[in-house]
Amino acid sequence: MTYDSVHPHDQKGLVRYLRVTSRIKSKCIPLIVALVTLFLSPLAHGERLPLKSYTVADGLAHNSVNKIVRDSRGFLWFCTFEGLSRFDGYSFTTYGVAQGLRNPIVNDLLETREGQYWVATGEGLYRFDPLGIAQRSSISDVQASSAVKPMFTVSYPGEDSSSNSVLTLFEDSKGVIWCGTEKGLYRLEHQNGPPTFRYVDIGIDDEDKSPGLINAIIEDRHGALWIGSATGVYQLLPDGRAQHYNHERNGLPFDYVHSLLEDRDGRL
Repeated sequence: MTYDSVHPHDQKGLVRYLRVTSRIKSKCIPLIVALVTLFLSPLAHGERLPLKSYTVADGLAHNSVNKIVRDSRGFLWFCTFEGLSRFDGYSFTTYGVAQGLRNPIVNDLLETREGQYWVATGEGLYRFDPLGIAQRSSISDVQASSAVKPMFTVSYPGEDSSSNSVLTLFEDSKGVIWCGTEKGLYRLEHQNGPPTFRYVDIGIDDEDKSPGLINAIIEDRHGALWIGSATGVYQLLPDGRAQHYNHERNGLPFDYVHSLLEDRDGRL
């Protein structure tokens, strides 16, 4: 039966029926899709994704990895207990003691906006040039000025082993490089000549603990630095003022902070 064959008096009722039917169908389609998704979701969650484990057998320097960093060229860098391993998607290339590191424990790698690499180790901060000359012992920046361009050039933030053990690196929006060590925060100055370091005191008052061991540094959207340490979280404002948040005064669940992240809504 077609629409034209319907009696004129019944055509209005048929139109209403067709409209109602179309609305029901349009509402049923999303419902069907939702039900199919609901029933299929356990299957999707139950599916096991393919995983491959990379170890020293595949060329990784050490099975203990402190950090993974992706550079601007797409390489993955693994900071391990036995040097720095670069992964190109197929194989690993390792840079360690044989190439100039004095301490094989690598904690962090930073690629600056200018394309320079800095390597944080348990014994100093290194300027790293993958195209430089590999040699068994690293040299200082002073020596590098009159020698062949080395692969690793070392600098020391402080005068003792704790301040020279660099744990984390961060470059802020102004291009300033910050070094978190086992003995506090340092600012790297390297515009002219060899790198120099300035200790940044972020203690609040005499009753406040020094930050000590620093594990993480980030910058929020307002230009303030947030520092995660063994004694809580410190905020370093652009004007130099500092604030300290810990378990005792602010309800931080635990004072030892491993890492920090600011989400899309600006929450820490």
